[in-house]
Amino acid sequence: MKQRGERYVRKTALFLAAVLLCAGLAGCKAGEKEVTAQAAEKPASNLPGYYAAEQALSGGRELYGQNLSDIQVSSDSGDTVITLNFMSGSLQLGMEETASAGVPSYTTSHIAGLNRLVLHIQGLIFWDYKVFKDELNSTPVNGILQEVPINTEETRLYISIKDEYAYQISEQGNKLIIRLRALNKADDVKWYATMNAFNEYSDGLLPETLGLTPTLSSDRVNAVMISQPFDTQEAAEAFAQELKSGIQALPDGEDADMLKELKAMTVGVVKLANSQLPDFSEQGALEALSQSNVLQRGDTAQGAPALVSNGRFLCYTPDAASYVFARPFFLSDEDGGMTIYEKIYTSTVGEDVPQLLLEFEFVSVTQARFSPDGQYLAFLDQTSMTRSLYIYDLANQTLIAAAEEGMGDDTAAFAWAGSGHTLYAISGELDVLELMKLEIGGGADGANAVSRVGNMELTSGDMDLAGDTIYVAQSGGEWEDGIYAINTGTAAHEKVCDGYSFLLNKKDGRLLVMEDAQDGAYNLKVVTPADGNVMKVAENQDIGEVAWDADGSYIYYTVFDSQTGDAQYPVTLYQFKLGEAQAQMRLVNGQLFGAGSGGQVLMVYVYSQNGQFIPVTYVLDMAAQE
Repeated sequence: MKQRGERYVRKTALFLAAVLLCAGLAGCKAGEKEVTAQAAEKPASNLPGYYAAEQALSGGRELYGQNLSDIQVSSDSGDTVITLNFMSGSLQLGMEETASAGVPSYTTSHIAGLNRLVLHIQGLIFWDYKVFKDELNSTPVNGILQEVPINTEETRLYISIKDEYAYQISEQGNKLIIRLRALNKADDVKWYATMNAFNEYSDGLLPETLGLTPTLSSDRVNAVMISQPFDTQEAAEAFAQELKSGIQALPDGEDADMLKELKAMTVGVVKLANSQLPDFSEQGALEALSQSNVLQRGDTAQGAPALVSNGRFLCYTPDAASYVFARPFFLSDEDGGMTIYEKIYTSTVGEDVPQLLLEFEFVSVTQARFSPDGQYLAFLDQTSMTRSLYIYDLANQTLIAAAEEGMGDDTAAFAWAGSGHTLYAISGELDVLELMKLEIGGGADGANAVSRVGNMELTSGDMDLAGDTIYVAQSGGEWEDGIYAINTGTAAHEKVCDGYSFLLNKKDGRLLVMEDAQDGAYNLKVVTPADGNVMKVAENQDIGEVAWDADGSYIYYTVFDSQTGDAQYPVTLYQFKLGEAQAQMRLVNGQLFGAGSGGQVLMVYVYSQNGQFIPVTYVLDMAAQE
C-alpha cells in the first residue's frame, strides 16, 4: 500500500554524479609494453624473481573515475594469474566504455598468519567485475573480498589464498596482472577470534587498532572480521576479552545507537587451518540488534527480535519457508558524497546464513513477489528516471528484463495470476501507462508472450489480483478516483469503492482501503467486493503504515500522535479484528509487512549512521509479554 506524503525518506543516492564526471573521461589507448611493479627491496622469496608475501609493491598512475570492469583468475605454468581489467565508463550504467589510460595507483600489503594479499587501489568509482566461483576451482585462491572504507578514495581487495605464497605484479596497458605461486607448505592450524562486524568496520565504528581485519567467510559471499592467529585457545580467548573491553570503551559520539549494537555483538573463538575461511553466522548481529529499543510497552522501552540485520525485507516465498531481502552497499567518493546500490539476498526461516540470490546490483528494489509456484521472483528497481520490472528464474538462474520483452520501460505495479507463470502490470513509457500481460514461456516455441489487456490508460497506483479480477487504485487519470476491478478476460472495469490505496487479503479477497478524510487525515476500511460490505477500521486519523497478518484475520496499522511529542516513538501500533482496535505499543517510525506467522508483524526501521541509512527488519510479536 502506498501512502501520500512519505513520513520518512528512504535515501537511494544514485550514480548520476559519477556518471557525469566519468562520461568526460575518455580513456587513452595505452601501450602494450609491460611494466613491473616497484618495491623498496629486491625480490626476497626463495623463488627467483618472486617477491615474498610481506614485501609491499606499488605502481600505476594517478587516474580518477575508473571502472574495475573485470577480474579473471586462471592458471599458467604453475602460477595462479589474477588479471584486473580497468575501463573508463560503465556499460552496466548505459555508458560507453573505453580502455583506461593505464592502471590506477595501487599498493599491496599482506596480513601475516592469514595468507591474505591486500590490494589498495585508488581512483575507482565503478566496480562492474564479477568473480565466478568456477574460475577459482583448482587454484589456491579461496575468493576476493571488496571493501570501500568510508570517507576514503581507496578500494581494498582482500585476496584469500589457501597456502603461503610468493608473487609478482606487472602492468600491461589497462591490465594489472598478479602472478601467485603457492609454496605448498603444510597447513598451519591456529586459533582466531572472529566477529560479524564487517559493516561496522567499513563504516569506521570498529577501529583498526583493535586488531581485526576483514576476510571472506566460508560461503564466499559474506565477510567476517578476524584476528591474528594464536597458538592456543586460551590466548585467543584472552584476546577476545580484550577486544570486548576495547569495544565497550569506545565513546558513543554521534553513533550511539549503532555503537550499542556493536557493543552487544559476540566475539567467537575458532580453530582454523590457514587454508580455511571462517564460517559466517548472523546470529550475533541479530542478538545485538535485539538490544536496541524500538518500541515502548506502557512506560518500558524494549527491543525486538531482528529477522534481518542490515537488510530490508521484501517478501516471503509462497510457502513462507524462506524470504528475500535487499541489502544496501555504500561507496564514498572524493567529494564526500555517497553512492548506494542494493543486492538481493535470500534466507531460510530459522537459519542465519543469508545467500546472495543473483549476481546483479540494483538502485532500489521497491516491490517483490514470487510466482505461485515459487520459480520466479518479480521485482521493481526504481531509479530517478524509471521503475524497471525484472523477473528472476530461480530454477535456471536467468534474469528477464520486462522492458526487453515489450512491457514498456516504466512499470508502476504488478501482480501474478493465481496459478502458472502469468504476470499483469501497469506498464508503459513516455508517461503513458497501460495494463499489460506477460506470459512466461507462453508464446511460440516457448518464447515469452506480451499483450495488452483492453485499451485503457492508467495512472500509477496499487495493483493486485484475485481469481480473474485485477484490482487497481487510480488517482488523477481518465477515471474517477477510486479502487477499480478489471476483468482479465473481457477488460471490463467497474469502480469498487472510494480510496487511493489498498491491500488485498489473499485468504478471502477483501480489500483494506485507505481513503482521504479531513485535514490531511485518513480513513481505513475493509471492503468486500462481492457484496460491497464496508467495515470501518479507523476514521479521521493520521495513519502511517498498514498490513494484513499471515492468516488474514488481523489488521495492523500505525497512527501518528502529534500530541504526545514523543520524538523517539512517534506512532502507536494498533491490532484490529472484528471491529475492535486495540493499541499494542508505541514504535519508532518504520515500514510494516505481514509476517510469516499469525500474531506477528514485520517492521523495517532505518537507522542513520555516518550519512548512511541502514535498514533492519524486526519481528513484532503481539503476544510478547511486557
